[in-house]
Amino acid sequence: MTRYLLLFTLGPVQGFIAQARKTQDFYAGSYILSHLSRISLLRAEELGAKIIFPDPQLQGLPNRFLLEICVDEEAKVKTIGQELEKTLRKEFEQFARTTVEKMGLALSPEFNEQIRNTLEVYWVSLPIGERGYAKTYRHLCLQMAGIKNLREFKQLKQIPSRRCLLAGEHNVLFIRPREKSRSIFAPGAQRVGVEIPLKYLAEGEGLGAVAFVKRCADKYFGADFEGEFDSTPKIALYDALNRLEKADPSYGPLLNSDFDPLLIFDLQNQNRQVLYSKEMEIPLRIYEGLKEYEIPISPYYGLLVFDGDDIGKLYSEPALHPDRTLREFHGEFSRVLAEFGQRVQNQILCPPIGRTVYAGGEDFVGFLNLKHLFSAAQQLRDEFGQIDLGAFIASQLTFSAGIVVAHYKTPLAKVFNWARKMEAGAKEIDEKKDAFGLAILKGSGEIHEAVLKWKYGEGWTTETLRLLVLALKEGEYSPTFIRSFNQQFSKLANLGYAGEIPSLDSMVKTELKRLIERAKMEDTGSLAGSGGSHNDKEQSWANKLYTLYLDSGSLVNFIKTLEIAAFLAKN
Repeated sequence: MTRYLLLFTLGPVQGFIAQARKTQDFYAGSYILSHLSRISLLRAEELGAKIIFPDPQLQGLPNRFLLEICVDEEAKVKTIGQELEKTLRKEFEQFARTTVEKMGLALSPEFNEQIRNTLEVYWVSLPIGERGYAKTYRHLCLQMAGIKNLREFKQLKQIPSRRCLLAGEHNVLFIRPREKSRSIFAPGAQRVGVEIPLKYLAEGEGLGAVAFVKRCADKYFGADFEGEFDSTPKIALYDALNRLEKADPSYGPLLNSDFDPLLIFDLQNQNRQVLYSKEMEIPLRIYEGLKEYEIPISPYYGLLVFDGDDIGKLYSEPALHPDRTLREFHGEFSRVLAEFGQRVQNQILCPPIGRTVYAGGEDFVGFLNLKHLFSAAQQLRDEFGQIDLGAFIASQLTFSAGIVVAHYKTPLAKVFNWARKMEAGAKEIDEKKDAFGLAILKGSGEIHEAVLKWKYGEGWTTETLRLLVLALKEGEYSPTFIRSFNQQFSKLANLGYAGEIPSLDSMVKTELKRLIERAKMEDTGSLAGSGGSHNDKEQSWANKLYTLYLDSGSLVNFIKTLEIAAFLAKN
């Protein structure tokens, strides 16, 4: 018998998830890919393979897994790889067909073609032999990278017609047209009516095969699938609704009922078109409760994505203790990542703090309520750093994240793309990474972005930002000091990096102290420290912000960070 390693990957990941208009699409894309990985792993075990990673108990399974196979002929390894690919594709096609049939709609040849050509599946295998487990795994990774660089694709045969709202490469196959619509649709496109609820297909919306089955995925999956994933307006309201229930428990039944949270923002914006609609009764009572208890509401929410730093290198070339093997490390790493992912999804990121979309261990996608933006992000980073691998390696784990604050009306695909962009910027901050990129997508279209390290010394950057936003929000300091600082230093912003020009650093330190003292409002409680005189408090804040300036790397980045804090304090 010969031992083989088989590395298997499934895609496309980011494109499949990011093609979303609603949070439900976002969640469904992640869930479907995780489901397909789980089906493949179950089939692998049936064929006698041993799963090295990931841990099958992980709720959000990644799209990549490693198997160990013992066979007496090389051809049997190829057969297993082909069988896994066949199983995966068969499950995806069955899911798509069954979903459409349960919706009472017909299948078309173009539907089948779009579904068949969606998934990208790659796998490679090698015998372990004399080279050993570690060298074989590294060689597998190189081969997989080479295959992906030469990826094949099939050209879809589609006539010119209206394209899918989410997957622009596909023709529309399911449409609920508006009156007097002049769009040209493919011959196989089906027009749906009142028999299909609006939550699956809105008026004027046209979707291709993949986008439509994602939207209707609850028709196929069981109880583990959330058929009603909270919308961005609901996530933006999490904290306000939670505060209302605490202030007056009698609102509990209303808050747990089926209401459209978007209507609360319509009431705030005095949208007269909806004021007298029948479905306004519950939102109106909730809105009146929020006003009565003077609970503010914000139309903004956060989206956070993170990816472990140098995880690929850690899988292939970890600095292991002398008595440990890479095979043992892979098993333990997979186990602790599974535990972390489950803890995040079930304990850390739950309402009113946020919602998890995908927790695959070393990578994550989730929504955050604005009130908990910095505290939740910091907790995730702190928990990840506490993953215990001390029996195998001396170093601690870190991750780099992209955090985006967006208006609930901003297209979700745009928000996700910005989150990935900020994550990439965080990974480029320096060789050690361990940073986060933060972007604000204002409703007006204006964008502010900054990239910062998670920590400076023993202090958390996120904690400094949280306290600064709180001090501004509660009126301890006027935000005019930020505007004044930016006006004074914007023309000097490109002179050099923080810490490189002593005269510039000295000017920044002096002006921060002066402007903060001028910005001091009436005493509403110290947020800079406990006890001490006013001068002590202002000096404490000046020191914190000066440290943040040095940590930000440049005056430009620091100015952007202050602008972000000022914006968050108003929302």
